[in-house]
Amino acid sequence: MKNWRYVFGAIVLLAANNSYAGWQGNWLLGVSGGYAERRGDVDISMLYTALPLVAQTDWDDHYSDTGAIWGVLAGYQLKNCGWTWGAEVSVDSQDIDEEQAFVFPDVARLFSWGVRANYSRDAVIAISGRMAYEMAPYFIPYLRLGAEGSKDSLDVDISGDSTVFPFAVALHNEHWVYRYLVGVGTETPLFCSNASLRFEYNYHSKGKSLEASGIMVSPNPTPFFITQMHTRTQSLKLSLVWNFV
Repeated sequence: MKNWRYVFGAIVLLAANNSYAGWQGNWLLGVSGGYAERRGDVDISMLYTALPLVAQTDWDDHYSDTGAIWGVLAGYQLKNCGWTWGAEVSVDSQDIDEEQAFVFPDVARLFSWGVRANYSRDAVIAISGRMAYEMAPYFIPYLRLGAEGSKDSLDVDISGDSTVFPFAVALHNEHWVYRYLVGVGTETPLFCSNASLRFEYNYHSKGKSLEASGIMVSPNPTPFFITQMHTRTQSLKLSLVWNFV
């Protein structure tokens, strides 16, 4: 993230210097909305800490969730000979936090365990660079490369069969997760105004996996669980941008 702060700072310095002949610069503000899909796996390792002596159980269940995204952006850009170079900061909210439910057995098939997993994400703060080329007055394709971070949370509730083993445990962990993002899009200036409309696709890489663990306080077999999730996201975004020129 530090490197992107340096890049953004360098462009701001260029903006303050009017000695670059041929270059035109402007600040910009925008709002955005769109759709995102998050995919990954819920990985669970379980070991009985008391009798019966059973080997460790490892289980993974596919996770997929979709939802709306919306946010704001601000930045600065320089233009020359059809090329645009810019740096932007964005803050996005993601409504992608549906619960994932499934059941898995231990390796000896003595007990089955019900799982309810939820992966949630606070506001995503991103710093990115944008490179565009004006192929036509109303068609300006561009590439985006940057980094982002957010405070992610993992909540997993695990329970036994209520008629055989009526015990449960709630696992929780949260921390900041950092990821790279890469995107492609196109920008169209709106007629007779300083506004423009952007449509873009972004791929958000996997960051550090989020892990939650704990022991179920119960009689034998007293299971210990380690759960983790490692997700990646794809998004489509439509943005309305105002250029201060």
